[in-house]
Amino acid sequence: MFREEYNILDTLHDGVLALSVFVDLFPEFHLSFTYDHEQGTFIIIYDLRRFSLAQLKGKEESWLRGSYYTLTALNPDLEAIRRGVILINECKE
Repeated sequence: MFREEYNILDTLHDGVLALSVFVDLFPEFHLSFTYDHEQGTFIIIYDLRRFSLAQLKGKEESWLRGSYYTLTALNPDLEAIRRGVILINECKE
């Protein structure tokens, strides 16, 4: 339902396009995306100060499409889902 509503094709090409638009919408929002081999978990670091409701207005679909593919990358299989994700927010001015 979500994928149909927001025209998410769930393909590599669509993911690259959606993430490219997402990164252009909020530059420097994603600071790091990595994998911790010891714990077997994905880690994402992002800067909440780079998020702006004013910039988002009228572009909600781009935000949701980019978020979908980001979360898909963080949870590529059931083992990754079982191990969880580490989210680190930068929010200090």
